[in-house]
Amino acid sequence: MSKLPTNLIKRRDTFYFRMQVNGQDKWISLGSEYRRALNAHRQLVNQYRSSRQQTQVEYRLEHSLQSNRIEPLLVDELAERWLREYVAARRDGKGQKLALQRYKDYIAPVVGKRKVKDLAPADLRRAQLKLSSQGLSVNSVRHILADFRCMLIYAERELRCIERAPLPARFLPKKPDEAPKRLTDAEVSKLLTAAKGDDSLAIRLALQTGLRWGELKALRWRHLQDSSLGPHLVLEKTKSKRVRRVYLSDELADELKSFRSETGDRLVFGNLPFSARPIVVRLSRATGVKWRFHQLRHTFASRWLEAGGSKEALRQTLGHSTIQLTELYGRVSEDYIAGESRTVAKAVAKAVAGSKTKAETDKQNRLEALDAQGDSKQYPRADSNGRPTV
Repeated sequence: MSKLPTNLIKRRDTFYFRMQVNGQDKWISLGSEYRRALNAHRQLVNQYRSSRQQTQVEYRLEHSLQSNRIEPLLVDELAERWLREYVAARRDGKGQKLALQRYKDYIAPVVGKRKVKDLAPADLRRAQLKLSSQGLSVNSVRHILADFRCMLIYAERELRCIERAPLPARFLPKKPDEAPKRLTDAEVSKLLTAAKGDDSLAIRLALQTGLRWGELKALRWRHLQDSSLGPHLVLEKTKSKRVRRVYLSDELADELKSFRSETGDRLVFGNLPFSARPIVVRLSRATGVKWRFHQLRHTFASRWLEAGGSKEALRQTLGHSTIQLTELYGRVSEDYIAGESRTVAKAVAKAVAGSKTKAETDKQNRLEALDAQGDSKQYPRADSNGRPTV
């Protein structure tokens, strides 16, 4: 028998495998036969090495996490790092200014000098009550607390200075149920009457397709195509970064083609301003209608549903990712609801009246059948109300 491998020991006629567990020696019996003991020794060595490597990896990871932990921060110091490292990388210029202003005006005066690790849900409730007492709208309070919650999650997941953010999503106030953002038919009529040239065509195209302002600005003549399904627009530069098709009526497609005065791949609305604000301001002053261009998209969605269109087809036309977002856009008007209610009420009243007439007829038929079967004295004749007649 050759020299025994490391950790394989023989005592009398028995072989043992020696290993360390929690700093203490542990012996495992492998039997008295050398070859079987040698094979078992190899398997145990592989298992032992794997477990030691895993333990070392876990130790290094925990040591790294501990070394990355920072000293307790004040909320002001956390906000400075959050704005410099997180907000600057994730938000545009306007979003960065809003985040800074919300913290300086509303969060810093309440908890700015507190330590982050000492924050409790009670402090956040007091902050919410103070914001509500300042006359802010529910949406404003929600945006401020959402920024504060984002900052605490950043402290939990990236800085690791707290174990858990003390502001769960349930602390955020619920969004109020807003009225539909669509325009009425009278408002649309005023806008179309006052709009001229490119402005008029852009508004009518948005009303009949639900296109966003940016999609209108990026629309080129090559996007207008014909197929067996009819004329449609193939939109490439969309908010969701997905190509989608928007089908047009024959009249609108013919009007677009007649509007085209140049050849080549040019912008359809090359003369429109960069932002829709100049058009909105000009038409608001001319008509007295307070509106935003995006309301045309809401109006299109509402009219789609009022005409009996399906929500799934509307979702794909608008380019939404979920049907829930489409439901926020497509809210029918009060006039439509009132008309539907009157129609249903008339149908129900007619059905009730028909049921009552049928019941009276059946009752009279039963009485006449009884009268025909027996003696009139035994079965007196009755009127329509069931009272016996003389």
